[in-house]
Amino acid sequence: MRYWAAWFGARYGRQMDLPVSVPVVVQFIVDHAERSTKAGLVHQLPPEIDAALVEPASRARRARRR
Repeated sequence: MRYWAAWFGARYGRQMDLPVSVPVVVQFIVDHAERSTKAGLVHQLPPEIDAALVEPASRARRARRR
């Protein structure tokens, strides 16, 4: 749920309220479903949102190791 809420905030620029609408669920799936291409696996998550979600997760993992 934390990841989904972070994705929602990065995608829509606001806090997630429950229940989420069907289009939001579909957008989450579209952003994260991978497909094979000649270049390898790709997804539809915009790079700036991907980066915004990866960095906080990396910091959290480093903090837990301390």
